[in-house]
Amino acid sequence: MGHKRNKSDTTPVVPVEEKEGIGAFALVFGLPVLTLASVFLCNDVSGCPAPALLDPGTLTLAKLKEQTAWPENGLAGLFDAEALAWTLAYYGLSLALQLLLPGVEREGTVLGTGGRHEYKFNSFGSALIILAGLGAGTSVYGADFVVWRYIWDKFAQIAAANLVIATVLAVWTYVRSFTVPGPGQVNPEHRELVKGADTGNVIYDFFMGRELNPRVTLPDWLPLVGRQVIDIKVFMEMRPGLLGWVILDLAFVARQYRAYGRVSDSIILVTGFQALYVFDSLYMEPAILTMRDITIDGFGFMLSFGDVAWLPFIYSLQARYLASYPVHLGVGGIAAVLAIQALGLYIFRASNNEKNWFRTNPKDPRVAHLRSMQTAAGTRLITSGWWGRARHINYLGDWIMSFSYSLPTGIAGFIQHRQQNAVTGSVTLAPEQGAARGWGMIFTYFYVLYFGVLLVHRELRDEEKCRRKYGKDWDAYCEVVRWKIIPGNKKSGRSQVNVNRYRPPPAMPTVLRNGRALPSQAHSSVTASSPPTTAAATRPQLPGPTGLLLLLYPVILILGSLFSVLSPVAAPTSTVSAPPEADHRSLLHHINYFAAKRNVFNLYFVKVGWFWTTLAFAALLLTARPQPASKSRLYAQALLRYTIVTLSWILTTQWLFGPPLIDRSFTITGGQCEAPTTTTSVFSSAACKAAGGRWHGGHDVSGHIFMLTLASAFLLYELYVADSHSAHASVSPAVAAKVAPDLSGDDHGDERRARAGWETQTAARLRIYARYLVWAVAGLAFWMFMMTAIWFHTWQEKLSGLLLAEATIWTVYFLPNWVPALKSVVGGFD
Repeated sequence: MGHKRNKSDTTPVVPVEEKEGIGAFALVFGLPVLTLASVFLCNDVSGCPAPALLDPGTLTLAKLKEQTAWPENGLAGLFDAEALAWTLAYYGLSLALQLLLPGVEREGTVLGTGGRHEYKFNSFGSALIILAGLGAGTSVYGADFVVWRYIWDKFAQIAAANLVIATVLAVWTYVRSFTVPGPGQVNPEHRELVKGADTGNVIYDFFMGRELNPRVTLPDWLPLVGRQVIDIKVFMEMRPGLLGWVILDLAFVARQYRAYGRVSDSIILVTGFQALYVFDSLYMEPAILTMRDITIDGFGFMLSFGDVAWLPFIYSLQARYLASYPVHLGVGGIAAVLAIQALGLYIFRASNNEKNWFRTNPKDPRVAHLRSMQTAAGTRLITSGWWGRARHINYLGDWIMSFSYSLPTGIAGFIQHRQQNAVTGSVTLAPEQGAARGWGMIFTYFYVLYFGVLLVHRELRDEEKCRRKYGKDWDAYCEVVRWKIIPGNKKSGRSQVNVNRYRPPPAMPTVLRNGRALPSQAHSSVTASSPPTTAAATRPQLPGPTGLLLLLYPVILILGSLFSVLSPVAAPTSTVSAPPEADHRSLLHHINYFAAKRNVFNLYFVKVGWFWTTLAFAALLLTARPQPASKSRLYAQALLRYTIVTLSWILTTQWLFGPPLIDRSFTITGGQCEAPTTTTSVFSSAACKAAGGRWHGGHDVSGHIFMLTLASAFLLYELYVADSHSAHASVSPAVAAKVAPDLSGDDHGDERRARAGWETQTAARLRIYARYLVWAVAGLAFWMFMMTAIWFHTWQEKLSGLLLAEATIWTVYFLPNWVPALKSVVGGFD
């Protein structure tokens, strides 16, 4: 079935193979069924999977409906008008915030029409406002907040509503794509079809999408928002579905607490990982302009359905499972999952950074030792290091990280039982694994399998693209680097193919900004005498990493405080009790090791934390390699920053012309010392402890939170400053060309660089060990920060300690960027 073509339409028909048309048909009708099947077949009514599926011999449709909470009135009950209205209201709120809030304005890539689209990015701020509203409601009503209950009770109907919205939007954009002006016609809005948009197969075109960037311009008469443009693809990609994923996870956390009176460490871990992923995407929103979804793919059912139906409702399967069957990981389990996440993140970031550094400046000392091969396309392909192990090694890191979403569910599968109290009539949930053990992994580990298949498909697509671009050079490269995603033995990366040393190519394919690769403009070029361009006027100016660190502390504090409030595991050190309907057997958990004040980490690390901070800073300073011309000034500025931060620590926690600031604030707010015999107004915590008493009443600012925040942030920012002023980080290509030896085919490049004057092996090792010490101290500080957030103080006391520390850090590292005179004195980063 085709469509009538306009006489002026010169878009060529690109035939599609029959199997691709059949595949598109299967996906259009199969994916919605699969999404709804996951909703019903893994449920809290009977279990995950529904027990009827475990005994196919007795399986009947009626039995399956009974065990899956299928609506009594069938499909009519699934497509609920009220759920659709509330879902549309959420979409409307997301759209209103996009239009009304200020944002960062950027231009997109050059279109086929020669023009560019303009974009406004503010999804991160919009998300914070929506979550703040949900947080306010939760603070008043707790886990019974109407939004959380409605999402759980109407989950299937909300999923169906999003499916309807996605389908309607895909149909509308498909029909509207036939109004795109043809070549030579007036096209002020720069509308265009994707390459191969017209295959003659309606289903395939509907699935893939025909128009590249469907946009709607609002009329002038609309107040406040008139003449603004809504890019439908970008809106759907970044707004309702992505944040909806986090909102669903939070609803599942609330449901677990309502049902069991506690929040498990597993669901906190899953929700934290997924929220971190989402907020990273929202914060780096301008980077979307270089993604394939925006620059190449059309907007059809594939993206519409994937953005708001598949992503939030499939990716949240793990949290939904844990809401019905809590899994307690313990410290060992948490450490194992974090280690897997860290391993995947390390491979992903390290490999991408290596590639980006090489593309930006192949003579950068961090990658100058890498072997590479010249191609006829003018670029070079890395054949050693991370990219000598596998051609798509970064995908391996990405896939390893996906396991951290699913592993907290354990050997998944449970059957739901309900026990009714004969006296009160209350019902207690009592899930047990039984025969379902392991079968639930079909649902909770589906993401790992799906993501692996997705990465393999992406790898095949990348291979095809590279083979078209590089031709025979790509075949030669594949002989050198034989493994695609998972590396084999070391010999697989060696070959007799000519791997010449670096010769400056005519143009650099990418530039690096804040650790992310962005496409360069066609005119960007690099020579040995001029450094690579770091930013083009129209390129997205992505936020730096420095501000993200200050945001990380409140996130950890919120998660830890939520755990301490919601989980009876924290009951021995918390006044919060579980709701009366909860299963009080959960109160029998032993107190965590870190909840004891005399744990070894508290005694020998936190209590003497500033000693370890000073030691790590001294090691970093003594092994730093600043530019010789500014060495004395940079050392003096670093010592001045240390002095200011140390003075803040002393005045706040040790001495302020008598008792420190936190003790003074405690007594001013009505705090007293309860001694064994009497209550007295001892003026300092040290004196109270010496008298055998304890603080009571008043606002006791958390000194632990203050010190741990101040110490870890100070060390990490100093590490950032040291690296940014390093002689290695800023060496010019011209200088590098003069002193860098020929490392072609040499497995001992580091030693040859040492002989050439780059650095001695001893100095290099000491510098590495100093950074290890900084990361060890900062990492342990983060861990103890989280333990303090869970086990000690009220959230108000922890928040005040955090604000005091972040105020100091902001004053030392951020304020000087607005005060040039201060900047010249204390230095820091830009």
